Amino acid sequence: MKKILHLIYNLGIGGAEKMMLSTLPKISDFNHLICVINFANPKMVEEFKKQNIPTIKLKGLKIADFEKVIKNEKPDLIVTYLIYADLFGRIFGRLFGVKKIVTSIRSTYQQLKYLPFLILDCLTSFLITKYIAVSQAVKDIYVKKLKIPEEKIEIIYNGVKIEKFNIELDKNLIKEKLGIPKENFVIGNIGKLRPEKGQIYLILALTQILKEIPNTTLVLVGGGEKEKRIKELAKSFNLEKNVILLKERNDIPELLNCFDIFVNPSLYEGMSNSILEAMAAKIPIIASDIPSNRELIEDKKSGLLVPIKNSDKIAGAVIELLKNKNLRENFSQNAFLKVQSFSIEKTIKKLNDFFYQILGVKYSNNE
Repeated sequence: MKKILHLIYNLGIGGAEKMMLSTLPKISDFNHLICVINFANPKMVEEFKKQNIPTIKLKGLKIADFEKVIKNEKPDLIVTYLIYADLFGRIFGRLFGVKKIVTSIRSTYQQLKYLPFLILDCLTSFLITKYIAVSQAVKDIYVKKLKIPEEKIEIIYNGVKIEKFNIELDKNLIKEKLGIPKENFVIGNIGKLRPEKGQIYLILALTQILKEIPNTTLVLVGGGEKEKRIKELAKSFNLEKNVILLKERNDIPELLNCFDIFVNPSLYEGMSNSILEAMAAKIPIIASDIPSNRELIEDKKSGLLVPIKNSDKIAGAVIELLKNKNLRENFSQNAFLKVQSFSIEKTIKKLNDFFYQILGVKYSNNE
């Protein structure tokens, strides 16, 4: 059985890691091994272990340690995730004899912000057998900015386990657990509190929303580096009673069920897992008008798209939806129809087919 080594810089609880956990155990025609360069979250290590996928942790970008892993494990293919692992894996993977290298590109921005990374990415792109892009938007960036040939980039969208999120629960009971009054509307966002996720504009929008619809609560799920700043901002506008900050949670389907509107104000995305989950949960969506979001949400049909960094437009869109229940229902139903194209089963099949093709393996069952 062919062995695939998945090289990642940090094994945290982000989108890339969650997608790996959702897909790799189902791609069982290959042996998978995860190699972590820097930090490995113990919970994620244990989750992969439960799925019979071992994890090896390096002590940083140490070439000798990586060479030992390659010699001991003899992978047929290396798949890299995130820029440090991308560059390290392609250069030293090739040097140590691995002939097949795949880079999973998951962002439209990331290293393009930093000129040295951009130059290195361009100069070493010839070492890559194939790229996997999580959206057309990501592929377009790499074709235009890094001049990667289109045929060298395969698009395999993120997927969502639709039935996990398409559930009906007691909305008021969930509100009660969170300390939200039953009569309040709930605006929700799920994602790390980072500058690029744009939650600061959602806080600013809330100050305007409350003038029109006072019984509104904003729930931000995920925690992160900007949590202190968000708290300070909410306090400065006397919003403490209207803003609830939650850390990383394992009950996202339940939380989504108490949202009246899901808002994603990101400045850039590769492919938003949280939007996919909201679509599967039939929650009406307001999202930033960026290329990757346009692949998921059709403006004024399956949601509303608003300009980035524009709290006024966010506020106007939220107020419009909160005042129009029929519009919310139409958007959520259309989005649910759309998300059928992004099921996790389709992602698994495409990845499985991709690995077969890259490794030159024939299907034993002739399917």
